[in-house]
Amino acid sequence: MAAVSAGGFGLWLFLPVVIASDNSGYPECPCITNSSAKFTQYENALIAAGIRPTYGITGCAAHDSNYSLFGCEQNQASFCQNPWCLVDMDVCPYNRELCEAAGGTLGSDVSPYCRTRGRNPSSLLNISDMHYSYETCDSVNNYDTSDLVEPVVGRMIRAAADAWAPWIVKTTNSMNEEVWGGPSFDFLKASLELAVLDPKPILEVVPGWATQQSREKYPESSYTACVHDVAIGNFDICIADLWLTPERNQLTTFLPAVRQDFFYLMVKTGSDGAADLTLWQRLAKPFEPFTPGAWGAVVGFLCIMSVLLWLRQVCETGCHGDAKTICKTNVVALLRSLFFVWHDFLLGQSSMDVESGPVRQIFSLALAFFILITLASYTASLASVLVIQNSPRASISSIEDAINEGLKICAPTTLIQTFTGVYPQATFVASDIQTLPRMLHAGQCDVMVLSQDVIDRTFAGKVREADCAAYHAGTMTQEEAQCWDGDEQRDCSFLKVGDLLWSVPLSFPINDAMVHSLSWAFTSAITGGVMEDAKRANSELFAESICAAETDEQDIAMSFDDLSGVMAISFFIVGVGFIVMAARHFQRQRRKSVGEADGNPEEGKVAEVVEVTPGDQPDSHITEVEFPPSAGVTFTDPQPGMASDVIFTKTV
Repeated sequence: MAAVSAGGFGLWLFLPVVIASDNSGYPECPCITNSSAKFTQYENALIAAGIRPTYGITGCAAHDSNYSLFGCEQNQASFCQNPWCLVDMDVCPYNRELCEAAGGTLGSDVSPYCRTRGRNPSSLLNISDMHYSYETCDSVNNYDTSDLVEPVVGRMIRAAADAWAPWIVKTTNSMNEEVWGGPSFDFLKASLELAVLDPKPILEVVPGWATQQSREKYPESSYTACVHDVAIGNFDICIADLWLTPERNQLTTFLPAVRQDFFYLMVKTGSDGAADLTLWQRLAKPFEPFTPGAWGAVVGFLCIMSVLLWLRQVCETGCHGDAKTICKTNVVALLRSLFFVWHDFLLGQSSMDVESGPVRQIFSLALAFFILITLASYTASLASVLVIQNSPRASISSIEDAINEGLKICAPTTLIQTFTGVYPQATFVASDIQTLPRMLHAGQCDVMVLSQDVIDRTFAGKVREADCAAYHAGTMTQEEAQCWDGDEQRDCSFLKVGDLLWSVPLSFPINDAMVHSLSWAFTSAITGGVMEDAKRANSELFAESICAAETDEQDIAMSFDDLSGVMAISFFIVGVGFIVMAARHFQRQRRKSVGEADGNPEEGKVAEVVEVTPGDQPDSHITEVEFPPSAGVTFTDPQPGMASDVIFTKTV
């Protein structure tokens, strides 16, 4: 307390005391007033000490504002302009008897004696039971922070730690000393360093983990045993990847969560074999990239384009001959137009002659554009279909499916009570979370619940490595460890299905006396991005999945099942070609037989008409044959203005 000059003391003697009756704080812990029993005692003591006689006894006010008594001559401290007052201790404390006599219970607002406000003892005037309060004046006590820092400042914090990569790791330096690190451990150290504590606390990690006595009380979890050690004072804090559960929180208080653990359902994958595909499914596979509506649009466009090309030919060549000839000629021309358009579509290019006029050029451009976009879309959609179809499959897609099918669900022992309460119809098998993958492989359960952290470790091969290390160390049999030669990707057969099942905060249990101090330090560090910085600094500790590369390669590979439908359709078309070839051969043989039977060998000759452009020389393989009138062949010469690509027609 700062000294006050005699001159100042004499001046304050003659100042009147004014009580702000409308600013006397909350009724459950009111400011002292001139009607209070100790008001005169406080006033006289202030005057005797040379302090303002209104200091603290005139209701809620910023009594330290511009006052040098506690270093606020320029209001440089954070508390200088916060209102406070000395409180009436005859009313401020709880009084159960007076509260209940008024018909209330402690905590209710029936009577001022049922509630209270925060207050702190004052040694300013050496008067017993003298208290001041910022809270009754709607302020926070920034003046006395001893409750915040005193429990940790300059003291040793005894900690028990357990490694859980990648968050908490333990290594050995060149001097064979244990060195702790990892994002969570580094975050704790940084929180203590950044907190406004002087001198800084010292973090000491004691050898070992939970004590044997606590392990005997909680044999199902050494983590819960360590929480018990904190509760009874063996340690000040447990540094581990600890889930905050009701049982553990009942033992002691936890610091703010440093992160969340998310739980999902995991199953073993299966794939559909070739025998599972029906003939119809095989034939439908080539058409899966497009919907039926899209295929209808493709067929419709190609048919319309075929009709337009046929109409173009009709308009340019005209119609000649009798009705039968015209009908037959146009049907053949339309079918040829359909063939060439579909042929070009399947080839992926337009083979239309673009040198014979602007109409063909425009039509060819439209067809080429449609082919380009359609085939590119088909290819992209086919790739997506293959990725989806070749992805691992599971027999169930949610925990509800597992419950309905009566499957056994492996779950962590610590959370078994939680999951049983959330899913009462499920059949759970409890075990340590790191043993669940090998239990699923061994058939001890049908599906399992894992945290995202353990899922990442599983796909990185770390869980199998631990199982195999236990087998090689002789602590487990090969069957128990599910460790076999060549099965490095043992756990790649697991698949995460369904939605998020549960989330659990992870934090550290702390000595009750340090809760406020370290909670403040943790919250400051979390909001300052310290945890994110710690994760980036330890990024090499986060192992990558060994399953991803193989899965990606398999996703884009086509199997025989994918191509079987295409092959079947192609062979069907080839078969139709063989049938047509056989029919034409049979027809030729029949005509030849008929001509020879009639004694006229010319009757059996059949000519194949080849279209050429006028002026061009026929190919060397074309043989000119002279038809007698009896053959019934009629040739029509080109008419003026007729298109150059149609020279003649024939009727037989």
